Amino acid sequence: MEPIGPRRAPVSRPGDEGVRTPLPRVEDCQYNKITDGNGFWNGQGHGAENAHVAGRPGLRMADLPDGLADRLTAEPLTAHLATCRDGRPHAAPVWYLYADGTVEIVTAGRKLADVRANPYVSLSIEQSTRGRPEWTATLRGTAEVIEDPDAFAETNRRINRKYGAEDDAWEENTLVRIGVGSASLRTY
Repeated sequence: MEPIGPRRAPVSRPGDEGVRTPLPRVEDCQYNKITDGNGFWNGQGHGAENAHVAGRPGLRMADLPDGLADRLTAEPLTAHLATCRDGRPHAAPVWYLYADGTVEIVTAGRKLADVRANPYVSLSIEQSTRGRPEWTATLRGTAEVIEDPDAFAETNRRINRKYGAEDDAWEENTLVRIGVGSASLRTY
């Protein structure tokens, strides 16, 4: 397969705590098309050769930039989930849990339909004060819809407690697990 768009090396700027992976053009949001071996996202690489996502044999996880796992778990921040279906991108806020290379969310509607049609997703998370970012992170990976009522109930309860909602809120949603394939962190 040929690479999408112009060839670019991964970009690192002052303040970055990791190498940023060039993203595809919006019109080419089928991540599985990108596989040129030069730093472009292909579902592998980026230090993931020897790390596997817990409980998901064969799925590799990214080496997160230093301190990112702690930032993702320290407080209840909102992530924005980016999906793409039929060439049309969609981004929406979600609550999440992160552990061991996996992000868990519970969702419904268009986000769920998009993930079922195309499992390649991205999450953006930001810590800011009065609109001024302190740090931003981007996680890219592959989503899997989990049709297990017990796993959903446990994850939904944990997410709701993290964000201060009733344990049984959002019962109409479905559990989605995202294996992180690459990640970047930028501090300001």
